[in-house]
Amino acid sequence: FRRGEDRGVDAYLRACAEMRTAPISMLVRGAGDCEDLAFPHRGLGDRGCVGLGAFLMANGGVRTLDLEDNGIGREGGEALFGAAREAATLEALCLAANPLGGAMAALAGALSAPRQALARLSLERCKIGDKGAAALAAGLGLGCPLVELRLGTNGISDTGFAQICRALEGNDTLRTLDVQWNSIRDAEPLCRCLKASAGLRSVGLSWNKVGSSGAASLSRALRGAPGGKGGGGNASLEHLDLSYNEVTAEACGEIARAVQQSPSLAHLSLSGNPIGEAGAVRVLGGAHAQSSLLRVEMRACGLSRSGQIPVDAVSDAAAIAVGNVPPLRAALPGVVGALPLPAAKPQGG
Repeated sequence: FRRGEDRGVDAYLRACAEMRTAPISMLVRGAGDCEDLAFPHRGLGDRGCVGLGAFLMANGGVRTLDLEDNGIGREGGEALFGAAREAATLEALCLAANPLGGAMAALAGALSAPRQALARLSLERCKIGDKGAAALAAGLGLGCPLVELRLGTNGISDTGFAQICRALEGNDTLRTLDVQWNSIRDAEPLCRCLKASAGLRSVGLSWNKVGSSGAASLSRALRGAPGGKGGGGNASLEHLDLSYNEVTAEACGEIARAVQQSPSLAHLSLSGNPIGEAGAVRVLGGAHAQSSLLRVEMRACGLSRSGQIPVDAVSDAAAIAVGNVPPLRAALPGVVGALPLPAAKPQGG
């Protein structure tokens, strides 16, 4: 398709006619001003997306595209990913709630293409499973342009997650990875990824089942050198969401050491884990005055209203948003930051 003065309308109308599907009148009328397109819940299906792919290639000006919940399957997904590969102008794409599983190989090809601009990709509830995760992983290595990848509620188990993490070990671009509501139990692949890559800033693991052992392993991967300095582990992760992962107080000692020694961790969510008062006290014990931690969430963690930790301070969204750790440190100096700092290793041999 040749980009012309019609801004891709002719190519779009021809493709729609070939696919025997009605064109989107709003798109035809506004083709000259379409940097940001949003057509969620429109029932476009595969045929509509083949036409839309023709438009993307011929128009050359679309930067963001939202096609959530449109019944898009393999054919439509491949058309869109092929268009993204050729146009190389699309920066953000939301395809949430479309059964895209079979189109992941085409997506990997698009992500591997030179001069690719796609930075933000939302694939929540797309039924990609482990097979789709493996296909997607092929495009996530060095050179992948993504800075944000959302894969929540996709039936991904340890097998698919391990392949994604292995690919990301060579990726220095991705900043946000969200895999909430999957079937992940093994956190070790993510630990290796965090140690190998300095790119990730935010990891969302909520509503999985990494348990106490997984939480402890992740905590060890985040620990820097004694005294809260980098050098022993990941030094870039700022946000970690372990909500609803069957974490108990058993892991809270390791989590406290991560809070104490990580040079970057600023936001930690442990909501929905039965850590109780004892676990919460341990975690907050690591938040010394030089700690990077600013916000901690502990909703539905079994805290008592009459306990040491003010429940509202760790569960109220407004309090958390402005940074609840410094006020807690001032109010509870015998609890917050009470964990002794480890002794520094002697210099020299």
